[in-house]
Amino acid sequence: MNDKNITIPLIPIRDMVILKGENVTLDIAKRKSLYALENALDEDKQLFFVLEKAKNDFNNIGTIVKIKKYDDIMPSVTRIVVEGVKVAKIQQITQKSPFFKADVYILEEENLLNDEEKIAYLDILKDSFSEYAKVKKNFMPDIIMDILSSDNLEELFTMLLNNIDLNVEEKLYILNKISFKEQLEYFLKALSKKIKISQIEAKILTRTRVNIDKTQKEYYLREQLKTIKKELDKDDNSDVDLYKNLLEKKSMPTYAKEKLEKEINRLDKIQTSSPEYTVCNDYINFAINLPWQQSSQVNSNILDIEQKLEEGHFGLEDVKERIVEHIAVMQTSENVNTPIICLLGPPGVGKTSIAKSIANALNIKYTRISLGGLRDEAEIRGHRKTYIGAMAGRIIKSINDTKTNNPLILLDEIDKISTDFRGDPSSALLEVLDKEQNKDFKDNYLEIPFDISKVFFICTANDISKIPAPLRDRLEIIQLSSYTTEEKEIIANNFLIPNQLKNHNLSKSNLKIGKSTVKKIITEYTRETGVRQLERNIAKLCRKAVKIRLEDNNKNVTISSANLKDFLGAPKYKKEVLNKKDMVGCVRGLAWTSVGGTTLDIEVAIMEGSGKISITGNVGKVMNESAQAAISYVRANYKKYNLVKNFYKTNDIHIHIPEGATPKDGPSAGITMTTAIISALTNKKVNKNVAMTGEITLRGNVLAIGGLKEKILAAKRIGIKKVIIPKDNEVDLEEMPQYVKEDIEIILASHIEDVLEHSIVK
Repeated sequence: MNDKNITIPLIPIRDMVILKGENVTLDIAKRKSLYALENALDEDKQLFFVLEKAKNDFNNIGTIVKIKKYDDIMPSVTRIVVEGVKVAKIQQITQKSPFFKADVYILEEENLLNDEEKIAYLDILKDSFSEYAKVKKNFMPDIIMDILSSDNLEELFTMLLNNIDLNVEEKLYILNKISFKEQLEYFLKALSKKIKISQIEAKILTRTRVNIDKTQKEYYLREQLKTIKKELDKDDNSDVDLYKNLLEKKSMPTYAKEKLEKEINRLDKIQTSSPEYTVCNDYINFAINLPWQQSSQVNSNILDIEQKLEEGHFGLEDVKERIVEHIAVMQTSENVNTPIICLLGPPGVGKTSIAKSIANALNIKYTRISLGGLRDEAEIRGHRKTYIGAMAGRIIKSINDTKTNNPLILLDEIDKISTDFRGDPSSALLEVLDKEQNKDFKDNYLEIPFDISKVFFICTANDISKIPAPLRDRLEIIQLSSYTTEEKEIIANNFLIPNQLKNHNLSKSNLKIGKSTVKKIITEYTRETGVRQLERNIAKLCRKAVKIRLEDNNKNVTISSANLKDFLGAPKYKKEVLNKKDMVGCVRGLAWTSVGGTTLDIEVAIMEGSGKISITGNVGKVMNESAQAAISYVRANYKKYNLVKNFYKTNDIHIHIPEGATPKDGPSAGITMTTAIISALTNKKVNKNVAMTGEITLRGNVLAIGGLKEKILAAKRIGIKKVIIPKDNEVDLEEMPQYVKEDIEIILASHIEDVLEHSIVK
């Protein structure tokens, strides 16, 4: 590629043409154009501007420009000043995403004028401009002098292009002409036309000026009279006086007072009609009313806090214990840092409600900031005052809304923050959540350091892997597991039903919902980790009860297991049941899902064939790998189970996981599949009262799994008597509530032989 052929970022523009030597200011707002600008700034600061006649239909000749200045005037708008340096022709568009790139050929201007012709054109251009400037009367004297004193034809032509407005068609004609002589002749014709039009406009204005002058005079006199009256009637307590009195009484750091004093003095010098007055006034009003040193009195009574947390929320003992421990430390040390707690768990388990309960127990204000889908860093740090519509970030705004400097701020869905060209909000949160930095948190709008170290931050998240590592390092993770059926029953009877009865203006006698009915709703109408769907079903029962009472003379309604179907329709989920007999090649496995624990039968069938292995049942990648590991283990240990050496070559093995189209994946079905395969190959039955969970290695070792509590409860729910779990999960078993372990035998297995000993019927 020679020097005249280059590849360059392309920005299409409509209703605009940039000529060589012309200086132009324009705003870039389209995403593709912003990406092209960003690429140019990283390279040689050159862009190729071309007229877009229709969508993706570009003029084949455009202008290579040099970026002289750029500035972000709004979060998604960049203002640039460019100068046309070369004219080029598009050879081909080489890239369309994420921005346009083109191979272009630089066109050399044909300048065949001799010295006499140059002098002639120089004089004609100066005479024409003088006549034009005389008619228009809007040129500065120094501009006129610069143009008329120029002795270089190319330089004079460039200055005229920068100072005389040409329309798009006129500019496009000049751009498409390579000959300098043709450009000059066309420009002189266009300028002559503009002079004639301006002369006609001047005559029209002269004829109408007498009437306009009279009307304007009356208008200006009326406006002056209004201003005089306004000044005479002006209240002595102006904005400036009010702010000065308020600042004198306000308790705030010295550096903040000094900054606001300067802003108030500046406000005093700005005309009230100026837009800058409104910007400055809004800033002072916001900053001066911030709760710089106004705090809520934190409740430090341990017993009272424990009682309020119990009243406000059932379960979540780890969270409550952690809060109570923190309050206990606060009683002995005033300098203790508030923890940055992150409540991690699936939707609906009460992460938001426990935050409200904590704020209520501590007697501090509560506010919530939703971070889901947040992309703009300015949402956290605020916008600079120079931007139109600038405002403070969400952190400072939330503190201002609560009117205290020690509220509880819930940062909801911290794992759903996004990143794009507007910045990285998670990086901004690093300062917010770092106790070493947030004592002097600086919001871009406020511009004054604000101490947010007293704020009690609590975060919520569903998936810890999606929280950036530096941010995760600042959080104290507290895991919230899904509710058991028993816990849901307690929550429904003690919290949800009373609340919904109150919301629907019903009493306990107006609507009776039996405990067995609640259990049936939980098991047959909802399948979730939390209680949201359960609450919706209870609300539905209340609505139907209100309707029945209005239709039947305030009749009291009783909902039982027998008539529940009339109110909620047919059950949505079938109840899991225990197998009726011991079977060959069928093993009950335990799985964790987003809606809690569940059991599933893993079936294996052995058929004469050619060694084909089939795995069906809508399984995922991890479960496929578990099946492969199980088969490899059995093949490597065929002697131990008295199998034929080449059994896998003469038989087809089909592994199936039923339960419809529900996706199943996870590293906890290894021992279940291995047991089912060995049972099918040896024709030995598996105990129907045994369920198991655990991953297997190629050596037959049993590895730890997660979601143990939910899995054991799933086994108990259908009447399983014995559960086999990995030996490595013994620690989790010790921390588990006693009611989970009651009435079930739990076997700890470190090798597949331990599993087979307790599952294969001898």
